[in-house]
Amino acid sequence: MPSAETNGKGGADSEDGPGAESAADEAVPGAAAARVEALIENMGWRISDASPHRPALAESLAALSRLGTDYTADDLIPYAQLATSTADLDFAQFEGIEDRIALAERAVVLTVLFEPVVRLLRRLAQEDANHRRHDRRACGRGEHPEE
Repeated sequence: MPSAETNGKGGADSEDGPGAESAADEAVPGAAAARVEALIENMGWRISDASPHRPALAESLAALSRLGTDYTADDLIPYAQLATSTADLDFAQFEGIEDRIALAERAVVLTVLFEPVVRLLRRLAQEDANHRRHDRRACGRGEHPEE
């Protein structure tokens, strides 16, 4: 992980000179936007140039970069693949719905109400992965580790 010293984010009096921090900060959003574009291209996604999700993802990546945590387009590919699978599952739920009102209702359910369920499933999976990784049993259900 890059440190503040190695990524050009020293203070205003850094060895790069006064104003080096603001120049580095200005470069972060451009680099993040380039990573978003590379990811979209690598995934073969067809995304509108006007999509609000492009700059939103770039801003999130830029915020991570400012904290010293950079994710390359290649780092994001496994997550993008999972997101593609999730999107395919979402759209499969629209199959067979002909009524526009019912279709709109299903879209709201999936995008607004079901989103927390997906997020919580991820958290549960992370907890399980942690237990599997550390060979522990789930706590709080009367289960005790083998002794």
